[in-house]
Amino acid sequence: MKRDQEARAAAKQASRDEDTRRLGAGEVSQAEVKQENGFFSSLDKSKFTMVAIGGKPIKRDEAVFGVGT
Repeated sequence: MKRDQEARAAAKQASRDEDTRRLGAGEVSQAEVKQENGFFSSLDKSKFTMVAIGGKPIKRDEAVFGVGT
């Protein structure tokens, strides 16, 4: 278990080092790095639809709610 944690920590540090290198070389902006590293950046947003906030529907969509609901 400890070995997995060490490997994960090393991989995260290597990723940070690469981000720093890319920033320093002008290959990316800080905003681009932030976007790349964001939690939701790996998800395909086209496959998601927001249908409610706090349990209250925000969009009536037959594909989501069914016909006549």
